[in-house]
Amino acid sequence: SPISIYDARMAARGKGMQPVVHSGWRLFEDRPGKPGWIATTPGAKIQFQLEFGPEKLIAITFLKSYESMGTAQLSLDDNGGKEIVDGLYEDKALRVSQSHTIWIHAARRSNPGGFDGGGEGFAARVGRRAYLTVVLLDSKR
Repeated sequence: SPISIYDARMAARGKGMQPVVHSGWRLFEDRPGKPGWIATTPGAKIQFQLEFGPEKLIAITFLKSYESMGTAQLSLDDNGGKEIVDGLYEDKALRVSQSHTIWIHAARRSNPGGFDGGGEGFAARVGRRAYLTVVLLDSKR
């Protein structure tokens, strides 16, 4: 079971874990009943303190859509690889906006088999705790 959980619905009610916002990110509902941490300015930065179990897996759920989304760079404690997450569907025929989950391994370079999405892994030197940093690269493409 997960050790660190950041849930925008809980955070909007003042409960649960809160990330460290360095600049440009806000927790709000851009649609009624749909809260999330949202940034619109390139360079906006937010950090999530993570605690790991033995597998060191990270699941990230974000909104993916056919329009008005950006890309973000993910890094772990600035000592491993970086992953780019794109909020736009490549297939322009997909006219939907829905939650999308990727799985990334913190300590290995290869992505765990059988999981949808995700990159190759961070290959970071992490212990039990680490910070996941998210920086918005561009927005509203």
